[in-house]
Amino acid sequence: MNCFAYTKKGCSALTVKNCPGDKCRFRKTPEQAAADRNRSLARLATLSETMQINIAVTYYNGKLPKPEVTK
Repeated sequence: MNCFAYTKKGCSALTVKNCPGDKCRFRKTPEQAAADRNRSLARLATLSETMQINIAVTYYNGKLPKPEVTK
């Protein structure tokens, strides 16, 4: 299974015991998941500094991550 959330213990994104495979609506390749994360972080970077600080404190232990550099 080529999914970002699939581990030896099963799905790390959903609370299901058996992976639904190609029928899963959350299925993404690791590359797709990284691209989505980078788009989200780039969007966050366009927000006001106050909003970024609020989001960082609420969701990222006070430090907003930077988008990854892609090759």
